[in-house]
Amino acid sequence: MKTRLAALALVMAFAVVGYALLLHRSTTVDFPGERRFGQAVADQGDLQVYVEPLSINAVADSMQVRVTASFGKSADDSQPSRPDRDFSLVMGHDDTIERVEFHAHQAAPATTIELDLNDGDVKDYPLDAYRVGLWIRGLAPPDAPEAKRVSLPMSVTVWERVLGFRLRASEQPAGAAGGVKLSIDIRRSFSIAFFVLAAYGAMVVLACGALTIGTLTFLGVRKPEATMMGALAGVVFALPTLRNALPGGAPLGVTADTYVFLWAELAAVLAIGLLIATWARFGPRP
Repeated sequence: MKTRLAALALVMAFAVVGYALLLHRSTTVDFPGERRFGQAVADQGDLQVYVEPLSINAVADSMQVRVTASFGKSADDSQPSRPDRDFSLVMGHDDTIERVEFHAHQAAPATTIELDLNDGDVKDYPLDAYRVGLWIRGLAPPDAPEAKRVSLPMSVTVWERVLGFRLRASEQPAGAAGGVKLSIDIRRSFSIAFFVLAAYGAMVVLACGALTIGTLTFLGVRKPEATMMGALAGVVFALPTLRNALPGGAPLGVTADTYVFLWAELAAVLAIGLLIATWARFGPRP
């Protein structure tokens, strides 16, 4: 009895520590915010660019972001600010350069662009990590027809939030081209990673339990019972259901599937096979 109570106390202690860690990580590490880069000042009417991630598709290696631009703050906060001059916004990502033209005294349009996820692979789910790059530069029309466009002082604000992911933006040297060069590191949120790893752990427990029942029955340590067949059959069908319910939509065949899910499913099928074989030989007769 003392051994059982000690084991129960140990399990409860792990559960409490795990819950506290999950709560701490969810409210600190995964808590989103804004980060501002560049030296421009809104009150001086400098160019302000806002980058808002919309969605991340790790299977397609892409992230959609919405980019909006304005000069300072509008007099009426209920109305969007309108630029008092023509300017262009040049955005570079991967091997693509995009240019968006803005016209004076007109509402600045929001631009949606798609960035590639680099330095990562969905096969590492749920511990996969990625990185995206984005270079932004504002250009004003030249004063003289033959002159070059003038680079505008600007700042870039990045909203670090996409449901199910953690984002961390940082500024990189832009080089001679000027502007603001961003690097955004992307990981699964701690809650998602914790849940997925717990689900794979549950698969291991179910597979080991099924194998224990099948093996002990086959070796004659326990009597074959027809009711146990239903339980093991439920495990066989429960494992794929649990796998398909994992958040993030990772395709079947990631590394965790190779090391856990596929073997757990095979163990459950083997266990019910051993149980059926034993019951057919030594089960009660009519």
